[in-house]
Amino acid sequence: MVTQGDVLWIDLDTVPSTNDFLLQQVDDRWLSARAVAVRARAQSAGRGRRGRSWESAQDAGLWFSIGMPVAAATMPWLSLVVGVQCASTLAKAGLDVRLKWPNDLVFDGAKLGGILCESTTVAGQPWLVAGIGLNTKPVGGMPSVGGLAPVSLSEAGFSMEADHLQALYVSLVEQVILGVYQASKDGFQTFAARFRARDAFAGQAVRFIDNGQALAEGQAMGVADDGTYLLALADGSLKSMVVGDLSLRLAEEL
Repeated sequence: MVTQGDVLWIDLDTVPSTNDFLLQQVDDRWLSARAVAVRARAQSAGRGRRGRSWESAQDAGLWFSIGMPVAAATMPWLSLVVGVQCASTLAKAGLDVRLKWPNDLVFDGAKLGGILCESTTVAGQPWLVAGIGLNTKPVGGMPSVGGLAPVSLSEAGFSMEADHLQALYVSLVEQVILGVYQASKDGFQTFAARFRARDAFAGQAVRFIDNGQALAEGQAMGVADDGTYLLALADGSLKSMVVGDLSLRLAEEL
């Protein structure tokens, strides 16, 4: 169980990136907290995987990062765990959110949010920094991201009342903390089935892309118990794709 008192809550106006804030602004108060949550009204240099920019306009989304004393570098599947916990929390709020391996939150075939997990060291102890971005307001004109057009919580029918957004934010932080601590103890296996149940592309024809180049094409078979993604090739063999350097897109979109 996680209570609000277990978390050091930091609210900021505008920062380059909430992940960068946690990576660069180490505070002694962190050492006595179970986790640190940093939220900003806007990010001037929000980041996604592989250095991609993430549009984070003022009050247009929930832009936040969570820092925890967890050895993230030894657990490359932590972004999948964070995704499962976010999707489950949003489901309790009435939104049927799916997961696009390895780090996207999908609603009705469009990208609702994204996750970026990084690692750092605080007082000699390894820490996870998990950045989460959720669009709350429409992002018209924003180009397709990772093969998916954007969508927002308001377009998905979620209430934009301030107290509802605050409650969602707190729930997301608490559930991510719970999930990460459980996964750091028990491994990803306990989350694999939950990820598969929300896989946005399961059973569909897909291609794996690296720097714009197609690496493999086949049928999406879902995430394995070690966090890799399984692809059934035309010759009947299975290929494991590794978390960390690939993007998954529907074949028909390429």
